[in-house]
Amino acid sequence: MFRLSLLAAIFSLLFCIQSFGRCESFDGNLQHDEHESSSNTINKDESTFRNEEEESDSDPDSTSEDKPEDLYFYLFDGESVVTEYEAPPDKEAKEEPDFLYHPQPGHIRIVEFYAHWCPHCAHFRPKYNAFAKRMKEIAERSKLELDIYAVSCVPHRELCRDQDIHGYPKIRLFLGDNGTEEEGIEIAITDLHPFLVLQKIDEKTGTEASAAFATIGENEEQYSHNEKNELSASRLDNDSFWIHRTKYDIYSDAYLSFHFAMEHGIFVGRDLPNKEAKKAFKDWIYLLNQVLPPSWPLQAMLSDIAHNIETVLDSEANLLEIVDRYPPPRKNWSQSCSRSDSTIGYTCGLWQLFHIVTLGVVEWNLNNVAGSHEYEFYTPRQVGQIFRTYIDNFFGCEVCRINFLHDYDNCGFHRCERLTTEYGSLKDWKELPLWLFEVHNGVNSRLMKERAERDNRAPTQQELTAVEWPARKYCPLCWHADGRFDPDAVYSFLQLTYWPDKMFSSNERRDLVAATGSTAEFHRNKDEEGIESWVYSLVGLVLASFLFTIASWRAQKHREIERTGKHKKADDDNFV
Repeated sequence: MFRLSLLAAIFSLLFCIQSFGRCESFDGNLQHDEHESSSNTINKDESTFRNEEEESDSDPDSTSEDKPEDLYFYLFDGESVVTEYEAPPDKEAKEEPDFLYHPQPGHIRIVEFYAHWCPHCAHFRPKYNAFAKRMKEIAERSKLELDIYAVSCVPHRELCRDQDIHGYPKIRLFLGDNGTEEEGIEIAITDLHPFLVLQKIDEKTGTEASAAFATIGENEEQYSHNEKNELSASRLDNDSFWIHRTKYDIYSDAYLSFHFAMEHGIFVGRDLPNKEAKKAFKDWIYLLNQVLPPSWPLQAMLSDIAHNIETVLDSEANLLEIVDRYPPPRKNWSQSCSRSDSTIGYTCGLWQLFHIVTLGVVEWNLNNVAGSHEYEFYTPRQVGQIFRTYIDNFFGCEVCRINFLHDYDNCGFHRCERLTTEYGSLKDWKELPLWLFEVHNGVNSRLMKERAERDNRAPTQQELTAVEWPARKYCPLCWHADGRFDPDAVYSFLQLTYWPDKMFSSNERRDLVAATGSTAEFHRNKDEEGIESWVYSLVGLVLASFLFTIASWRAQKHREIERTGKHKKADDDNFV
């Protein structure tokens, strides 16, 4: 049996090599005969392929015995959103589809070139379908002119030759930036993730296409008063005054803290001391560059650093040269972060960044619908370790660093059980932002206890409850009566607070608000809250009275039926 399997594998490999084009594995490596050098395989002259095809009477690309439904993966799939190319009725006409040769300006296209006999193409088919569906959803919400196409290279051999396709599956991104024939940008299968594709579009066009579906913004003045109200993430009433915090505040504070960390927290007047510090910096930058919202202006700085990572690690001057190109949208931290104390703005903004990152990991994994290997997903333990090494090497507050490392290394908040090393599922991924949520509240609680100790007293339970986020009044379903938090409600509240609104649909947002019982996205004064409370109480009283009346009537009706034995159909029809 083993020999038969081995022979079958060898035959399949030889078949791929001898065919027009090559079948590529998902990691982008070409499969070829071990006796043939990769350079010869990749640079094989086009005429060689033509000669081989002309000499062979049993051409593997022959369509004489293939049915149309076998040649085309997506054409007959009624649920697919991929547009499959079909040849024009006139067989003499040259194949020059508009989406490749005559695109409309601004029309972005993603095209897969494949061969139906390629096993990797067949395995990739459902992933491409899922990716296409996700990208179309994003495009629809963002009013982005984007379509997903596919070309089967067996029936459309000349077209694929003209596009210089020699391996399958091959993904090309066409930006439609000049309205004429254009050369596509090749995207590796492992990079076929909505976040990365949107970053690529922004990078190449400079138009920030992805910014259309994320309410972050670079300029505070672009929002009207009403829009700011809708963007409000939460309100804090610590120190007996209202502090309004919008998404713009959160992302501006996080941007400013990252910028500050790059300026003052990486080299600190010295070279990076060892390989561990260099690896910690690389891992942190690569993580942020992948999982943060693709439309966030911070991504421009992250991409620049990531693309020049080795040069950046050579000297502080090289790092600062890049960082200075991307000044933060504000020079100071928001009032919701600083509380009129500039010394706490940096750590506050850093916490905002941490929360965004942990949510971004979940979103990255959820959107990685085309991922073909586990390494393309982030495990909670992997991200936790990246956090640990970054804080260990680059967080300047010595006491804060020691406390975090102590909690982390001693499995604080059940980290060792919650942050798994397995590929996992959505439930496992959500443990990461929930763990950080507990860590953050733990820090708040410790600081409250330290303040009380300086006053030679113990903190009251009311004080300890007051520093827990979110406040009970803004997320009543986030907390149980015994003080435990509800994981689903808290996760929804984290999403509402820290993740861009339009990266999930309005229906999803309504569901999130309902899941938390939150009223935090609207600004209201105390009189309005009092009126609302009175209205809810009145409605509740009326509803309770109505239900009591119905219940009494049904009980009386049931007793009458039992007494008289009458079971009229008209009566039965009144019950549902």
